[in-house]
Amino acid sequence: MFAFIRDPLERFVSSIGQAMGAQGSHNNIVGKELQSRCINGTVYSLQNSRYTLQCCIDYIQENGFYFEIHFTPQAVEIAFATQMYHVPVAVFKFEESYSTVLTEMGANHEIKHRDGDSKGYRPNPVLTGMTPVDYTPELIRQICKLYEVDVILHRSLGWDVPRCAGYV
Repeated sequence: MFAFIRDPLERFVSSIGQAMGAQGSHNNIVGKELQSRCINGTVYSLQNSRYTLQCCIDYIQENGFYFEIHFTPQAVEIAFATQMYHVPVAVFKFEESYSTVLTEMGANHEIKHRDGDSKGYRPNPVLTGMTPVDYTPELIRQICKLYEVDVILHRSLGWDVPRCAGYV
């Protein structure tokens, strides 16, 4: 078994897009609730993006991670996947290894089935325009604390999560 893990700050933006109904998650009931609650506007702006980010953080803090699978910490996902059968897991850093691993498996890494940056992939322009560049230091702190177990997982594998250094 193998797993790719992502920097929690990079992954959070992707998780929001998927949780709110990006391609492959269209019929997600929770996504519709999150959209009505956490999207403020029909166009991307830094203010609208930060509103959505904070709203999603607040929603997770109120309801836990498990109301929507995309928000589950990666360390928990890996642990759950190996619960019944104790098998070794090769863990790769997504940002550095994705293309190489896919190529080694004989897959074309240039084909993107899920591309949050492409127009129409996510259900709202706020979600399409949102990136980790939109984070304030306070948003970074909150996400690093929410995903502390993933920061620890990264560090245990010898990988740094530099933007979480002052918070975890």
